[in-house]
Amino acid sequence: MMTEKTKKILYRTLLTIGLVLLFGAFICVLITDWSDALPKSDLYFTTMLLGWGICWIGNYFQPISAKELENGPGCFLTLNILLFYLLPMGWIHNIEHFTTPVVIMLAICAVLYIVNSFLFYKKYQQFKALSSEDEDEKKQE
Repeated sequence: MMTEKTKKILYRTLLTIGLVLLFGAFICVLITDWSDALPKSDLYFTTMLLGWGICWIGNYFQPISAKELENGPGCFLTLNILLFYLLPMGWIHNIEHFTTPVVIMLAICAVLYIVNSFLFYKKYQQFKALSSEDEDEKKQE
C-alpha cells in the first residue's frame, strides 16, 4: 500500500508531465495555425492526447477531499466522463493524416485511456465507500 506522501508525489509528478506535454503541443498547434515557423504535423494532436491521459492517471493518485465527498460519487463520475472522454474527441477529429507515428501514438493513448477507465472505476468505488461511511457516521450522531 502506498503512503499519502507517495501518492501526492505521484500526483504532482504525473500531472506536471502531462500538463507540459499538453500545453507544449497546444502551443505548437497554435504556432502552426498562425505562422509558418513550425511544420504542420498531426503528432501535435496525438501529443495532446498523450498528455491528457497522463494527467488523468495522475488524477487517480490525488487524495479525495471532504468537498468532493459532499458532492457525492455521481458528480465525480459525470464530470470525469465529460472531461476525459468528450474533450479529446475534438483533437482526434483534427488529425488529417494517419501516418505510422500517429497510429503508434494513438495506440499508446488508447492503452492509457483503457487504464484510466479502470482507474476511474476504482476511484469511483473508493468514493462510494467513503461516502457511505460518511452517511453512516451522520446517522449514528
